[in-house]
Amino acid sequence: MRKIFFNILKNQGKLCVICALLQQKTYKQTFMLLWRHTMLKKTETFSVLDVGLTMEGTLSCKGKMVIKGTVKGTLVGETVIIGQEGEVFADMKVGSLTVGGKFVGNIRAMEKLVILSTGNCEGKVMCKDLVIEPGGILNAEVTCLSVKQEPGADKEPLHNSVKELPSKPVKEQSQSQNPVKEATEPSENKEANSGKKSSKKADAEKIGKTES
Repeated sequence: MRKIFFNILKNQGKLCVICALLQQKTYKQTFMLLWRHTMLKKTETFSVLDVGLTMEGTLSCKGKMVIKGTVKGTLVGETVIIGQEGEVFADMKVGSLTVGGKFVGNIRAMEKLVILSTGNCEGKVMCKDLVIEPGGILNAEVTCLSVKQEPGADKEPLHNSVKELPSKPVKEQSQSQNPVKEATEPSENKEANSGKKSSKKADAEKIGKTES
């Protein structure tokens, strides 16, 4: 009996024993808890649709289901595996789906969709995680159910993170339309002033001659 106890303890871990000790269970009660835990794991629901079987209509299953035959219609389940010989032409809503054969239709996988190297998937796909092995074929419209974002990424939009620089006043500078004209104007003014001075000198000389 002790060998059985320690084999169960080795396979199932120490969690049940710790819980039993905390609840002050005896050796026999702890053994019964471990045995019950093992039997519950062994009685997990497992269904197989074997090769050569064809099912049409609405199919609902719990636990794991392996499809090696043909299914047409609607399928609702938890964990579905399509074998290499399996063919499914249906609308499916499952927890996770593994495609090793052929699937045509609409898939809504709440957890994960896995396409094996022998798998062929066509139609529309909605899933949380998508895994495709080398050699697997996916010809479908894919929609991701959730997008992982960094924490705090959506708190502040991008345009708010850019700070605007203060605007500096621009000094108005008068720009002449013809800069060549401005460059020539000073020389012309100098020539005009020199001409006026020479004419004044000539007039003064004439006046001096007439007086003499």
